[in-house]
Amino acid sequence: MGKGVSLVLAGVLAAGALVSPDAARGSAAVGDHVLFWGDVLKDAYRVSGGAPGPLARAGAMMHLAVYQASAGVPGRLGPINRNVAIDEAAHGVLTAVFNRTDYPTFSLDLRARYDVARAEAGADPDGWAAAYGRLQADTVVRARADDGWNDTTPYTPGTEPGAWRETNDALCVPGKAVTPNWGRVRPFELTDVASVVPAFPDGVRTYSQLLGNERYQARVTEVYQYGGAAPTGPADPPTLRAEDQTRIAWFWANDVNGTYKPPGHMLELTEAVSRVRGLGQAANALLFAEVAVALADASIASWHAKYLTPIDLWRPVDAVAVAYPGANWRPLSATSDNRTFSPCFPAWVSGHASFAGAWEGIMTKWFGENVDFTATTDDPHAKDQERVFHNFRDAALENALSRLYLGVHYRFDAGDGLDLGRAVADRVHGAVTALPAPVEHRVAPGTAVRTCPGATCAAVVTVDQLGAAGWSFCKKWGREADGWWYDVDVYWRGGKFVGWVPDDRTNLRHSYLGKCVY
Repeated sequence: MGKGVSLVLAGVLAAGALVSPDAARGSAAVGDHVLFWGDVLKDAYRVSGGAPGPLARAGAMMHLAVYQASAGVPGRLGPINRNVAIDEAAHGVLTAVFNRTDYPTFSLDLRARYDVARAEAGADPDGWAAAYGRLQADTVVRARADDGWNDTTPYTPGTEPGAWRETNDALCVPGKAVTPNWGRVRPFELTDVASVVPAFPDGVRTYSQLLGNERYQARVTEVYQYGGAAPTGPADPPTLRAEDQTRIAWFWANDVNGTYKPPGHMLELTEAVSRVRGLGQAANALLFAEVAVALADASIASWHAKYLTPIDLWRPVDAVAVAYPGANWRPLSATSDNRTFSPCFPAWVSGHASFAGAWEGIMTKWFGENVDFTATTDDPHAKDQERVFHNFRDAALENALSRLYLGVHYRFDAGDGLDLGRAVADRVHGAVTALPAPVEHRVAPGTAVRTCPGATCAAVVTVDQLGAAGWSFCKKWGREADGWWYDVDVYWRGGKFVGWVPDDRTNLRHSYLGKCVY
């Protein structure tokens, strides 16, 4: 079992006492462009729905591009408007990720949000900041294009007792295992995913060992007692879950579409702490990049545990059916119209707990353990509720144990998920600042520059044919042998053409560019 989760059930009840909201929540002011785009990201989560892994990946991509646009502008190349660079980076990533092919019903007007941000961003007379921000977006999108996010290799559930199978409820029907290949996605910062995945409790490696394990049997009994839906008739088993434990279960759920899902919840709490501590835009850019990358890598590692280890653990609803035949037990977890369901992927480890541990780890490294903050939620069963916390560990622990109270996880799913997330945070913290130095490129007149209005390069022009002062345009600059070209904006500035071009020594994970003087 994970460290820190061996408390009795009542031991965390005081950690997040329910409070009444004083006022309706509002979105972040455009004054901080990092927070503004963070709110846009959460709205994108709400309208797109789906599994938490792809959403966490989108958040890491956006916040990495935003951080690079904010912090990566080489100072010796002159000042630029960082607000504009951030707007272009965020908008570029979001429009690339939430495209109509992959998200055909995506309804959020990203252009309208972009227009709001740019209206308050200030001047960018040369288009220099916009070019830099767009290039950061393009670099991140290209870097993640082949990371395995769209692997649809089929998954065949197990049939022996203990092995996960679809629970055949409101949201989990046969053939619908959710993102079974997510554990194979290339991480952002982790170099060895398996190194952060704990061993299954008590060294269990087979389902026969699982069913005979005393700890497992005790945890099935526990979730039976504390995680069931309230009885609606004499045949339904009673629940020992306290009233506040029920509130905890719903507060942290955010499982259904229309919410910002677990990654969005962690980003929402990050914003709450940022506001309490009065962070500025530059600090927010780095903080959110670290949190978002930790969440993304935690999603990959936790899905590795779920699908790529010896035990693909069945959900409590199936375990209880075997341990308590005829009990008519159902988990508390339900859709907004109260149809019972269990998340459609294996139980161990808990994704919520993994996200919580990763978030706790990054936040503690930034602020220390003890910070007072108020948490909110999107879950329809906890509408307008808030909970007050005094440290990050209590919030993370409550989040993890909420899954037991909701009836969809065992206690060791929570503990091991927390440990996994904290291990991810240890590896992510400080890593996103390890960036290459800028390089100045000099290109002689007559150098060929290909124009690529679409996916195919259509023409070749030379630098001395680029045109006159007062306008800018997009060219493609890159290595034709590699099959791709960079977008590069070229401008007339100070009596010469200047533009952003890639440093060939820079990999596609970060693109820190130098000034090209023609």
